[in-house]
Amino acid sequence: MSRLNRREFLGTVPVVWAGMSSLSQTAYSANDKVNVALVGCGGRGKGLGNWFAKLPDSQLVAVCDPDQSRSGQMADQIEKTGAKRPKQVEDFRTLLDGNEIDAIVIATPDHWHTPAAIMACQAGKDVYVEKPCSHNIHEGRQLV
Repeated sequence: MSRLNRREFLGTVPVVWAGMSSLSQTAYSANDKVNVALVGCGGRGKGLGNWFAKLPDSQLVAVCDPDQSRSGQMADQIEKTGAKRPKQVEDFRTLLDGNEIDAIVIATPDHWHTPAAIMACQAGKDVYVEKPCSHNIHEGRQLV
């Protein structure tokens, strides 16, 4: 097996990029939107919530934080973008039931990243988890 040198790698990037950009031009119906739940409405969660709310192919349907004032502020912020107001949830485990939610964004304090990501994956949800996704090798292996 030969190693790919820098020049060969850089030569393949435009081809891959062109292929990826053509995938993003696919037309989707309104039923194809990804329903996203945000877990953690603190500093990083605020930025991620606003970003996901503005994506055309997704809708933020729930915000979760044990502090109701934080989730309320986040829901207000999402509503101000013109998106539908997401429901507020205190316990993220309630987001794992049912088929309403397709993906979960985890922006909790670091020590909750791995447990929340594992539970979401086990529930069949797609997961975006902030770094660090784990604190040690053992947690990383559990996550994979």
